[in-house]
Amino acid sequence: MITTETKDAIIPHQVLKGKQALVVGIANEHSIAYGCARAFHELGAELAVTYLNDKAKPYVEPLAQELEAQVFMPLNVSTAGEVEAVFERIKQHWGAIDILVHSIAFAPKKDLEGGLLECSAEGFAQAMDISTHSFIRMARLAAPMMPEGGCMFAMTYYGALATPYASELLEKHSISMVAPTSLSKQSIDAGFHAMA
Repeated sequence: MITTETKDAIIPHQVLKGKQALVVGIANEHSIAYGCARAFHELGAELAVTYLNDKAKPYVEPLAQELEAQVFMPLNVSTAGEVEAVFERIKQHWGAIDILVHSIAFAPKKDLEGGLLECSAEGFAQAMDISTHSFIRMARLAAPMMPEGGCMFAMTYYGALATPYASELLEKHSISMVAPTSLSKQSIDAGFHAMA
């Protein structure tokens, strides 16, 4: 059993002091992204937190306040310019970034309900764009802002295994694991790490 004393011996307090982290994908206090953000905060990192839209904001804003997020703004990766706006704001506020957490996924409900043969091309493309390609777009913007190196995290489809309705489609496009894996191979020379 890990006690407070054991944890303190394993993980030094404030080991991330002076580091800046962007966490994308907090929906509520049960979100994997919130757990990541809370851990980063406890370890001393400064945070930027996004929320999907006005409907999500009341659930995420109290968590962002609790985490003392220095940047809090909307991010719908399907809306043109919003990804760029978040990174521009971070660039203005911090100038650099050390950590990126991408914890978002989506697929249309009708494409979650059937088997792979019933999945529409449009639904599949939308799921891939939001769940996978948005990570690539964020990585492209984050990499130049990591002059001293950094770390990028993406959640894989394995995270959906506990949620049957989500796993049905997410397992179908295991490419959600390919993007971070491919980026991790490219990232070593660039000085940052990408992980799934």
